[in-house]
Amino acid sequence: MLIAVEQELPKVEHRMCARHIYGNLRRAYPGKELPKHLFWAVAKSFNAVDYYKATEDLKKFDQGVYEALMSKNPENGSRAFFSCTSVCEDVSNNFSGSYNITINKAREMPLVAMLKTIRRQCLIRNEMRRKKAAKHKGKYTPKVAKTIKEEQRYLKYCQVIPCGNDHYEVAEHVHHGFRVDMNAKTCACRRWSMTGIPCRHVLHVIGMKNNLKPEDFVNFDWYLTSRWVAQYNETMRGVNGMYFWRKSGETELQPPPREPTKGRKKIQNESRAKMNLQRKGKSKQRM
Repeated sequence: MLIAVEQELPKVEHRMCARHIYGNLRRAYPGKELPKHLFWAVAKSFNAVDYYKATEDLKKFDQGVYEALMSKNPENGSRAFFSCTSVCEDVSNNFSGSYNITINKAREMPLVAMLKTIRRQCLIRNEMRRKKAAKHKGKYTPKVAKTIKEEQRYLKYCQVIPCGNDHYEVAEHVHHGFRVDMNAKTCACRRWSMTGIPCRHVLHVIGMKNNLKPEDFVNFDWYLTSRWVAQYNETMRGVNGMYFWRKSGETELQPPPREPTKGRKKIQNESRAKMNLQRKGKSKQRM
């Protein structure tokens, strides 16, 4: 797959799923405790400084685990090296796992029944999403409010130093400085550029100004509630069942015959069969 992507899409950014990288490490070191917080600190680092600090912490924990992770080119699975063009900070392919779990029962059905079940699941899900979006009153989706609330918890550790022309230096924990450019809408931590939602450093700058709200500095309109509502306003039409299907006149296809199984015929419930034999034996002894 890596070779195919490189050949067919040479200019497209390719990312690795951090969850699968962690799973491979667990299999490579069975029985060994691998603290999740050390690994995910590497994957979820927004900038190179945080990334290298996280890898050093992992190296101190175990040299072998560190070398195994480095051999897998972890830069492809860390936010620190992701391009901001796609504005996506996801480090794991949870969508595929969620999709597979959702259609898990349907995929065991015959083709027509499987497609019908998946289509109806989509109808039910879309209706739930449509109602949820219609009830939301904010200008932006709940993700924006949640992210801003989480970042505001760290404002007490920040201090803003104005540099002029809407440039600022924000000190976090005194020793860490981050350059904020309100004109270019960038911060050295890269959170604002990658997510489109103001980070803690930008929020502190906004707090210094009058009549400004954090929501006014969300960079992208796809977070708008109006976009969310419009997305689920498109309806899927209902489909008539097999009862209404027109007869084609063609021969009905039958499943291919199964090969006879080898070995003794399996008893569905051997334990129950043994109990019945024991009961018969006891009844004969009484007689």
